[in-house]
Amino acid sequence: MLLGAVRLIAQTPTVASLVATGSAIKWYAVPTGGVALDPSTPLVNGAEYWASQTVNGCESSARFEVTATLNTVSAPTAATLTPSQTQIIWNWNAVTGATGYKWNTSNTYSSATDMGNVLTQAETPLICNTSYTRYVWAYNGSGCVSGATILTQTTLSCVTTWIGGLNGFSGNIGSTYDFLVTGTTAGSIWGCNVYTDDSNLATASVHAGYVGNGVTRNIRVLLLAGQSNYSSCSGNGITSNAWGSWPRSYEIIGSW
Repeated sequence: MLLGAVRLIAQTPTVASLVATGSAIKWYAVPTGGVALDPSTPLVNGAEYWASQTVNGCESSARFEVTATLNTVSAPTAATLTPSQTQIIWNWNAVTGATGYKWNTSNTYSSATDMGNVLTQAETPLICNTSYTRYVWAYNGSGCVSGATILTQTTLSCVTTWIGGLNGFSGNIGSTYDFLVTGTTAGSIWGCNVYTDDSNLATASVHAGYVGNGVTRNIRVLLLAGQSNYSSCSGNGITSNAWGSWPRSYEIIGSW
């Protein structure tokens, strides 16, 4: 006697997704006779399936009937993808009925990062002028998983080694930028940790300890509002200049 059956729907629902309470369960597409279905057979929404069980080598003649109801969740759609030279912010749109999302660098749901209900993932550091492909899935509380949405974006073009200050970026206070810099001790700088925006970035990077003299690295800066004064200090063989009020400034916040 078959005690009962339930339907569990997976990402790709197949006969193997059907579960019945009993022993040595076999599933059929017909109530009598026929050949047991291969577990990899895809389920059809609204189709009827019959289960038998085998006890002590004897298969039941009666079969338990179920109707497959395939609950689904739609795949996310891509939102605006925001690239820089070394970062891509991957964004996707919310899916009705979804309770969460997963994101991965490969098309493998099992190893994907569970994002919860977050709709964005910032990925860094990346290589400039390089195309990247990523994958995102939606899932719901019933355990249904959508197909993978493919997100593709290219980082911004590489720049030549940056020379000079950042006064050309006025008006972008609060923004971060990445520059390819070859460290030098020859440029003029004003400030200590926070520099006037016309301070030579390559020299400030050496002064702040983010790159060595003659070494090329990516430097990340944060553009700041002006300071009432900029103090002098020494670091890595460089002594910066002091200055009074200046309308714009920057801080170096990372390197790689």
